[in-house]
Amino acid sequence: PVQAAAEGQEPLNVPLHVHIEVMLEEIAVISARLQQMEQAEQSPAKRKELRKIGKAVRAMQLEFDPCNEGEVMTMFRKISQYAKAMQPA
Repeated sequence: PVQAAAEGQEPLNVPLHVHIEVMLEEIAVISARLQQMEQAEQSPAKRKELRKIGKAVRAMQLEFDPCNEGEVMTMFRKISQYAKAMQPA
């Protein structure tokens, strides 16, 4: 159900709080992965860029109204796209 919503399909009847919990977990995972990438990066410019992206991702958890289903689902899809992009090839 949550994956269907992330992929733009019509979600099943999942409580809003479940979407929020999954989204916050994904933000934590993305942030941790970016931090790992930053620590492994040799280029100072690239490390700075990764740090900036991580900061922006963490800020996303404050950029939606948790009582507004439309905002939650929009942010959920956005975070899911980040999560897909962060998956190893």
